[in-house]
Amino acid sequence: MTFLTFLISGLGIGAVYALSGVGLVILFRATGVLNFAFGAFGAIGAHCAWQLLEWKMPLSVAILAAVVVSTAISFLYGRIFALCYRIAIRSCVQSGPWRRPWC
Repeated sequence: MTFLTFLISGLGIGAVYALSGVGLVILFRATGVLNFAFGAFGAIGAHCAWQLLEWKMPLSVAILAAVVVSTAISFLYGRIFALCYRIAIRSCVQSGPWRRPWC
């Protein structure tokens, strides 16, 4: 009985590691940037699911909420980063050094 428990647990953890690795590779291939924030979004989702389970919510609701929260935070992070890039970097590059002395 103990061997079966360890086997199932190990396969579950291995699947999580495999999915994380595949996600990092896909993200790197698509953007050319090795983004370690990928794991942070997963941790936020896990924390959300854990908190909902502590509040006695059903497992299906906790999993769905974790996916939704992680996706929303990832989307907002991307939008904020794109806005900062647009304001700070692109405006400095396009305007030239004679217009904005702080660039």
